[in-house]
Amino acid sequence: MEIAINGYFLNVHHTGSAQYSYHLLRALLKRDDVRLGVQIPYFSRDTMRPVGGIQARSPLRGALGSGNLAKLWWEQFTWPRLAAKVGESVVGHVPYFAPPHYHSFPLVATIHDLIPVVLPEYRGNFLVRLYTSLGMAAAHKADAIITDSEASKRDVTERLGLADDDVHVVHLAADSRFSTIAPVEDVMAVRRRYDLPERFLFYLGGLDVRKNIGVLFDALRKLPNDVTLVVAGRTRHGKAVLFPDWVHAATSTEIGPRVRFLGGVPEADKPLLYRAATVFVFPSRYEGFGLDPLEAMACGTPVVSSNAASLPEVVGEGGILVPPDDADAWTAAIERLWESEQERVHYAERALARARTFSWERTAAQTVAVYKQVN
Repeated sequence: MEIAINGYFLNVHHTGSAQYSYHLLRALLKRDDVRLGVQIPYFSRDTMRPVGGIQARSPLRGALGSGNLAKLWWEQFTWPRLAAKVGESVVGHVPYFAPPHYHSFPLVATIHDLIPVVLPEYRGNFLVRLYTSLGMAAAHKADAIITDSEASKRDVTERLGLADDDVHVVHLAADSRFSTIAPVEDVMAVRRRYDLPERFLFYLGGLDVRKNIGVLFDALRKLPNDVTLVVAGRTRHGKAVLFPDWVHAATSTEIGPRVRFLGGVPEADKPLLYRAATVFVFPSRYEGFGLDPLEAMACGTPVVSSNAASLPEVVGEGGILVPPDDADAWTAAIERLWESEQERVHYAERALARARTFSWERTAAQTVAVYKQVN
């Protein structure tokens, strides 16, 4: 079976769509029941991230620039035309929320979440809303939809009006580099490089409003003075309703000295930071899947996560789940792990067991099953 994959996001390394595309491709390449053709537009990025063994077709270098119009043209016209040339039995896969309206082959699209539909703050200006509406309408033209979780499937079926049988849940996984296997000296080196205390709470992820960082500040005020919160994430600027000034919110209050902001961190440092942390905290109000707590669990780090959206599916019994806006519950859960080594060991073991139930090989197998169903 021949598969054509829209590789637009393969070089935007920090995005969830890029991570999904890259790891899914790597897992698919290990299988002998599919042949991949991956189309990557040069105009979208200056460089290509190599993925060994894939067939990359990128004929539009410099043709349209790199703006929103070029992206839309690629998704709706150029990619469907290139995908159709991969083979007579080709199945097309768009691994993010931008399926084309018109295509001459069976089409699968992955909708990771419906953030701009579910959350009003994320709906954007007129052009952003128009683009979202285009994706919503085009989703009805796809032969199958893949979502990351049962929670996302509920959103897709209820908000987009798609039939339940046309929407397939395929969980993601943590990459193999997120594990407990790491030299102690490497963990100590990352601790020195970022000047981290011996023990600390750790958050890694986006810093937009749905990530709900403020509840961690509220909990920190009630926790012992030896508790430090370390926040890692790429800062973005824009409307305050979407991108709160978390730095000011922390440093302008009494907890300022106990909160550290690392900014964006290199991918290579992430597993080491997870391992160095005492507890990983993730208070997000909405996630299509929630890869960050899964990565932390795969490193054997005790996790406290919100119980919103898909996160109970991911964390399960591998961590402590609390309501996203209940600061008292966050305080109690964190204190439980912070004060008891026995509890930390217990939840580290549960985290590892839970993380082992997810794998990219399983993700690839379930994805191929969807391809075969529509072919």
